[in-house]
Amino acid sequence: MVITPNCDETAADKYMLIEGILNSDLSRLIEALSGQHSVVRILPPFMNDVSSAIAQKKIISSQTAAILLKHIGRLMSRKCDEELLSKFGSKEAFERDCIETVFCGYIYLAQLAIMADVTSMLSEQSSNALFIKCKTVAFEKQQKRHMNNGYLGRETFEDDLRRCFDDFMVNVKKYFGRCPLKF
Repeated sequence: MVITPNCDETAADKYMLIEGILNSDLSRLIEALSGQHSVVRILPPFMNDVSSAIAQKKIISSQTAAILLKHIGRLMSRKCDEELLSKFGSKEAFERDCIETVFCGYIYLAQLAIMADVTSMLSEQSSNALFIKCKTVAFEKQQKRHMNNGYLGRETFEDDLRRCFDDFMVNVKKYFGRCPLKF
């Protein structure tokens, strides 16, 4: 990952994922980028599935991919490898954190839409409680799905994200009566 710390543009401008085996061509590119006040970090192996899904554009929406890219970029620019390894003991823990980050991104934007809607009868606290309930139910269903399908092997990150987010949105529509924000 190449991080351009002084860039105030979008996540795609500030954080760039480079996939590939570290060969001489990639080494020269990294050296050239490092000379331009950029920071180059090699991602820990537990981030491979998420970063590959982003780089290969397999994520459900560009907005979701931007949220994940920004999340990974912030983690890589603030934490050293030991801190990352202690925070995320496994690939599954990191992937769950990424899914929760997507949920939080949606909740933040939906809260803004709800507060801007003058006809909304929900307070920020009550809508936040409903969103937390939706998130909890989606994660419970994900955990049950993982246990029931354990004999099939793990699903890809992008499929797990899509299914978990779909479960979350079903609950949002159920509890709110509508979808407060298209995502």
